[in-house]
Amino acid sequence: TAYWYMLHLGPGRQMPLRYLSSFFKNVADVLLTFTLTLISLGWEILWATLTTQEWQLIIILFSIQSILSVSSALCLGSSYVCSVVGLLNYILNSLIMLAMIVAINFNLTHLRAMMQASWSPSVAPHYLKLKQYTSFRHSFLAFLLLPISVLLVKFVLLGWEHEWAAIVLQELINYVIIIYVGLTFSPFNEWFFT
Repeated sequence: TAYWYMLHLGPGRQMPLRYLSSFFKNVADVLLTFTLTLISLGWEILWATLTTQEWQLIIILFSIQSILSVSSALCLGSSYVCSVVGLLNYILNSLIMLAMIVAINFNLTHLRAMMQASWSPSVAPHYLKLKQYTSFRHSFLAFLLLPISVLLVKFVLLGWEHEWAAIVLQELINYVIIIYVGLTFSPFNEWFFT
C-alpha cells in the first residue's frame, strides 16, 4: 500500500515511505528465509531439537542477515557503500540457500534410509514425511527460480509501462509458494494429502 501511495506523492515527500516500504520488504524476506531454513533443517518435523551448534550458527547468520537487510533498506541510493551492502546481502543469501539445499537433500536421504530398514508400523509416518520433503524441495526450487522467470517475463513480454505487472506476478507467485509450503507441513496434512 505504501508503494502505491508513494507513487501519488510529489518527489520531495516520497523518501520516508520508500524507506518504510523497503524496510518491511526486507524484514519479510529475512523471516521467510529463516522459516524456510528451519523447515529445511527438519526442526520439529524430523528432529525434535536442533543441536547447539546449529542454533548458534542460525542465530549468527540471521543476525548478520538482519543487519544487512536493514542497512540495504536504508540505503536506497547508488553509492559505493550501498553496492557493497547489497553484494554482501546477496552473498549471504546465496550461502544460506546452498546450505538449505544440502539440508533438504540430507533429510531426504535420511528418510529413504530409514524406510529401507526392516518394516515396522513406525515406518509408515516416514512415507508422509518423505512426500512432504519432496514437495518442499520442489517448492524451494520454484522459489529459487522465481526471480529468473519473472525477469524473463519482464524483459520478453512486458514493456516499461507494465513494470507493475512483474512486481504483482512475483509477489503473487511468492504467496502461492508460501501457502503451498504451509499446507504441506500443516497439522491436518494426514487427511488433506492422503
